[in-house]
Amino acid sequence: MSIPESAVGQFRKGESFSAQGDDGRIHLVTTWVEYVDKAECLSGRPQWETSGFECLRSEDGRAVQVLVDGRYEVASSGIVLKRIASAAEPGVPTDSNDERLMAYWDISLAGGQYVFAAFRYDRLADAVAYAQVERARFAS
Repeated sequence: MSIPESAVGQFRKGESFSAQGDDGRIHLVTTWVEYVDKAECLSGRPQWETSGFECLRSEDGRAVQVLVDGRYEVASSGIVLKRIASAAEPGVPTDSNDERLMAYWDISLAGGQYVFAAFRYDRLADAVAYAQVERARFAS
């Protein structure tokens, strides 16, 4: 059954991923997937299915666009993001970018967890995010 053009849609949260911006910060990007009621509530119960439309948003709600070269840009800010590969297992750096991030933010790896300022994290992105908060707090 095709989806009626007049179907009322709603967005649901999809996959999220971390991306490093050219501003040096780690940004969380979330995919929002549109679902439409293919029955248009005529049956009394909605029958939701994806419309095929998705949009990307940063953690602060700004739109994120995919660039031709596979990077991303946060709308109206000019910040360009590069997706950070996620490890198959927590606590395992996936590439040299992870190692550079760890060195830059003084994050170590101990017992399969990322450690920053005596706090332990399963994901590198979480450790980096906290390191950014701490650095900003002490800089002001």
